[in-house]
Amino acid sequence: LLDHAVGRDSVVHGGILLIDAPGFQWKGASGVLHPGSAMTLLPDDQFVAASITKMITATTLMLLVEDGCLALEMPVNRLVPVAVLKGLHTTESCSYEDQITVRQLLNHTSGLADFFGDGRPSDHGFSPFLEMVVDEPERFWDPLETLTWTKRFLKPVGFPGQGWHYSDTGYVLLG
Repeated sequence: LLDHAVGRDSVVHGGILLIDAPGFQWKGASGVLHPGSAMTLLPDDQFVAASITKMITATTLMLLVEDGCLALEMPVNRLVPVAVLKGLHTTESCSYEDQITVRQLLNHTSGLADFFGDGRPSDHGFSPFLEMVVDEPERFWDPLETLTWTKRFLKPVGFPGQGWHYSDTGYVLLG
């Protein structure tokens, strides 16, 4: 099935699949690392999942909403420690962290900056955070480190609920 999925679509050049079920585990790979590459993918290869994780996070949160464990209009400060939020959304000496809701984080209307994409681009055209990632490809960024970096180097882009701005930062909080 994996070979068929990779081979039938010219856009899909490779795939890795893990099935981990009670009493059964299988992992496999098909295709190449990137178009034109001779590097065959292996089952244990790693890659950046990037924003596909936002769908998984949103789906998990919506299941929690469905189960009554949380509500979309719930302020995030009821779910995330105040120390983590403090300074993340402060403008003109006013703090708006207590106004950010789960829904606003999900739909990118929290007003939070995007740690991954915002900031003055480098000579390479990368955001400041992405420049650090490129410079230190082996470094693992803990979610709290990314939030601390955001507080230190970026300013909010708007007020909670008053505009749309893509924000990886919001999804770090949701995670």
